[in-house]
Amino acid sequence: MDYLEIDDATNADATAGIPTFVGYVSANPDVKLVVTDHGALTATLQTYMETAGLGPDDVHGAGFDLSEATVEAINSGYTDLVIDQQQWLQGYLPILQICLTHNYAFTGLHIDTGAGFAHADNIDLLVDLVGEQIR
Repeated sequence: MDYLEIDDATNADATAGIPTFVGYVSANPDVKLVVTDHGALTATLQTYMETAGLGPDDVHGAGFDLSEATVEAINSGYTDLVIDQQQWLQGYLPILQICLTHNYAFTGLHIDTGAGFAHADNIDLLVDLVGEQIR
């Protein structure tokens, strides 16, 4: 297992990481799995792989956060698993907490919004919610 630190340029624009990805997988042809660590990188994973000359079955891809580009990558086979942090709940529940505290003096609720997993077998159930930015 290798860890590659994301530079500032790639954090700002995920496509800036293409040369790093291509260089790494070219120098390490035994790579079997790539895990990206935020949504912009996950949304660019198919581009990374295609630019490196990899097909959808050459390397498994996993990452975080659903987007329309990630849905396309799941459907095309370039991304196998995405952890959906259910960010709509992460935004909604704190507002609900503020209202509950203000109106009823509820304090300090700790709510785990859970984590959903998106993959080829369930992406059709989620695609409309992704388009509406709910999932």
